[in-house]
Amino acid sequence: MKVKKTERGWPGHFCCGEDCIYHRNTLLQYGDTYIVVSTVGKYLSRLSYNYRNRKDYTYETVRSGCYYETMAFFSDVSDTRYYDMDVNKQIKIDSDTLLDLMDADDVADTMHNRVVSELSRKLKAGTITTVI
Repeated sequence: MKVKKTERGWPGHFCCGEDCIYHRNTLLQYGDTYIVVSTVGKYLSRLSYNYRNRKDYTYETVRSGCYYETMAFFSDVSDTRYYDMDVNKQIKIDSDTLLDLMDADDVADTMHNRVVSELSRKLKAGTITTVI
């Protein structure tokens, strides 16, 4: 059986995700197990953005010293439409999940894809663990 991967168009995690210019949200399905892999970055804080001059802004970090972050969660079992994440069920990731580069969408894509590959392998092997 293959792991089904669905790319979705909304931020998956981070309370200010809607203010991130960069975001990826990939749903992994293997049998009846659903996992959401989320990467956010290029956080354009409303406090750092001058709405009169759209070129006058600075990107903020999404975590101390990091401009991009990837996380993964099991989906909320009660959400049978979108299978969005259950933030209380974070999944342990062995791959790199943080970038300290300010403008690196291509590197963030590579990071996200590595996590998707890692978790797809672990799904098949039955070795997914949660963060305590």
